[in-house]
Amino acid sequence: MSASQGFWDFSNHVYQTDGVQAACLELQNEYGLDVNM
Repeated sequence: MSASQGFWDFSNHVYQTDGVQAACLELQNEYGLDVNM
């Protein structure tokens, strides 16, 4: 597995964890941060 594929798999796994999606969207919407997940 390539490093980029490993990071993609990790990111997808984390993003599916309860509360992560909402937290990322809040950071983007409220603070204008770029959340790369």
